[in-house]
Amino acid sequence: KDDYLARLAAASERARWVCAADKIHNGSSIAADLKRTLDPDTVWSRFSAGRLGTVRWYRRIYDRLRELGFDAPIMAELRDVAEELEQLGASAPTR
Repeated sequence: KDDYLARLAAASERARWVCAADKIHNGSSIAADLKRTLDPDTVWSRFSAGRLGTVRWYRRIYDRLRELGFDAPIMAELRDVAEELEQLGASAPTR
């Protein structure tokens, strides 16, 4: 994942758009699944990074794109998805 974040520095504007769009789609799907389930662990367990790692990943992508000066309109939506996952992750019970 660190390599992915590093490679964003050399990515074209178009590739950064694709990255943001992909993360919005995936993150929104995770959020939708979390809202539909009675047991959030069934969603978070699909990810090797678990709840915390997955939530952090979406924030890291957003932060890295901002750090690189990518300020396309899609960034507001990516920020919203990252924040929603942070909220849903924070409300998950810890075991």
